Amino acid sequence: MTHRLRFKEPWTFAVPLILAMTFSAATLAQDCNPNDIVLDSQADVDNFQANHGPCHIVFGSLTIDGDDIVSLGGLAAIEVVGNLIITNNPVLTQIDGLSGLTDINRDLEVSHNENLVDIDGVANVTDIGRNILIWDNSDLEDLDGFTRLTEVDGSLEVRNNDTLSDLDGLSR
Repeated sequence: MTHRLRFKEPWTFAVPLILAMTFSAATLAQDCNPNDIVLDSQADVDNFQANHGPCHIVFGSLTIDGDDIVSLGGLAAIEVVGNLIITNNPVLTQIDGLSGLTDINRDLEVSHNENLVDIDGVANVTDIGRNILIWDNSDLEDLDGFTRLTEVDGSLEVRNNDTLSDLDGLSR
């Protein structure tokens, strides 16, 4: 037996459906412009949404590389990135501003951040599409920021992190 929905006036169904679809599309995550973004100052981080958004997805690489970057708070709305590269940030001590991030489609590189103590800012990331590279972060104490990470489709390379005492954050 086949059941069919019938509407007396087709437009009475179509109008609310079209409005719902339009509203839903507007509230979905939007991609940032351009695809590859380099933030090399605290002002760039703070003005991220004004300069590249409003957006939630960086399809290409998001590179954070600046002598004066102390906070990543301006990146809180980012949910997905292609590559995330956090490198050469001498005064950055934590990356908590990335707490909205859930997926890294390709690589995560955290390198040459001499005062970075933890990577707890990536605590909501569940999937990394390729590699994790953690290099030359002399004050990095732990990798506990990987508590929700369930899948890595590539390799893990951890080297030259002088104060890193264990890899317990990866123990799943």
